[in-house]
Amino acid sequence: MKEEPLTKTSNEIVGHMYYFFYDPKTKATLPYYDKFPLVIVVGPAKDGFYGLNLHYLPLVLRAKFLDALLDIMSNNKYNDATKFRLSYNLLQRSAKMKYFAPCFKHYLNDHVRGNFAKVSAPEYEIATFLPTADWAKGTQNQVYRDSRKMI
Repeated sequence: MKEEPLTKTSNEIVGHMYYFFYDPKTKATLPYYDKFPLVIVVGPAKDGFYGLNLHYLPLVLRAKFLDALLDIMSNNKYNDATKFRLSYNLLQRSAKMKYFAPCFKHYLNDHVRGNFAKVSAPEYEIATFLPTADWAKGTQNQVYRDSRKMI
């Protein structure tokens, strides 16, 4: 959280996992949103980036999805060079990635509050299961129910 704030999307963040505070532009129309998402950055998007917020999945489905994601790591060293090799097309085409739909979000750089906290590769599994989601306008049970329906 002490690192410099992200001001523009670059390929350096793609494939890595981050925590950050977020205040959505369309929060008035959203049924709920996560104010402290845990996101794996998939790629650049207009004025921001696409990411997978793992908090949208119940723990059992999150574990299955993480297992599938760990199969597409750039290496098995779990060091600074380790990252997820993701694309939207890969997520859509792979049956192992079927849990991505409720997690896939477009984040706007101007609505990120504070700095990004990068999760190092050895900590991916721990971070994935920490109870850090901060839901606004909805409950965790409501989010999980809607996510199961979407899948």
